[in-house]
Amino acid sequence: MAVVFANNEIANRGKPVHNNGTVDTSGTEITLDDESGFIFLQNLDTGRDLLVSLDGGTTFITIRPMSARSFQWARLSTVTLKSSVSTVSYEMIYSIDGVQA
Repeated sequence: MAVVFANNEIANRGKPVHNNGTVDTSGTEITLDDESGFIFLQNLDTGRDLLVSLDGGTTFITIRPMSARSFQWARLSTVTLKSSVSTVSYEMIYSIDGVQA
């Protein structure tokens, strides 16, 4: 799946940072380089859900297989990710708020 950002979304929201990884069911806290301007998450798995928490692991939002979700002006310094079953690979792009590319 190709990712296309309309109207220079990345360029207008600060310096972009790209991060790929794999998470399991225990949950992994991802520390961002600085407070985020926006966060884009893509579930790269073909059969398992990626679960994302923006509140330190209390509640989770589901990203279905081969789907993506973005969070505008999230202003977060950490994101917690985990898999619904086994492991899930993900792709994350986020901007560092206030730092222009």
